Amino acid sequence: MSQPSATQCKYSAWFYLNTTTGEVQPFQCKSWHCPDHRQVLAWCWACKVARARPERMVTLTNIPKDQETARKAFSRLVRDLRDREGIAFEYVRFFEVGAKTGMYHYHLGQRGDFVPVRLLSARAKANGLGKVVDIRKC
Repeated sequence: MSQPSATQCKYSAWFYLNTTTGEVQPFQCKSWHCPDHRQVLAWCWACKVARARPERMVTLTNIPKDQETARKAFSRLVRDLRDREGIAFEYVRFFEVGAKTGMYHYHLGQRGDFVPVRLLSARAKANGLGKVVDIRKC
């Protein structure tokens, strides 16, 4: 039985070359499925979120299992909050499947106006998402 190679990504041997300075940097494939590069990708996203300085963490539970349906429902929710309610709402969204329950949910880093839990929960439900279970200040 053959041993798997130390790197599994076909891009691990690729490099960027700055033709002006001669500087060489490793190429990153930017795929969450790549075991060689996903840690770098996660670190880059963590740095971006830290620079954005979210004010609140929001969890939306029981989102649809179909990714496209969930994405569209979330887009409608954001549109409703911004356009119908006039709420300043900036966010970064992360998808997670609960380890114990298998429940699909979104975690948001949110900044802008505070959205009352009842309003957010009602708008989420009206747009095909589950209820909001948690909003916490960062």
